Amino acid sequence: MFQPIFYKDATTWYVNIRKKFSQNLVSELDSRFPSEEMSILNDLNRVLNPSLLPVGNALAEYALDSLQSCIEYYGNGPAPLVNADELRHSFRQFKNE
Repeated sequence: MFQPIFYKDATTWYVNIRKKFSQNLVSELDSRFPSEEMSILNDLNRVLNPSLLPVGNALAEYALDSLQSCIEYYGNGPAPLVNADELRHSFRQFKNE
């Protein structure tokens, strides 16, 4: 028959487990997304995340540097993944310009 386990200080146990889990999660994320790749992920977030779009006059110039980084990253090589002109046009439409 099932016998429950009681901890005298369950709060400390929970905090320790949560801390170890968080440390392991961060470690795994760091190993899967090396720092040299985080830059392009941040650029993609700025370009593709509509919740980050500013309002007003700031919208016209928003994330153009990040867009250029994405174009350079994905648009170079023998078989580029994106067309620079189409991507710029799509981004302007995305921003409703």
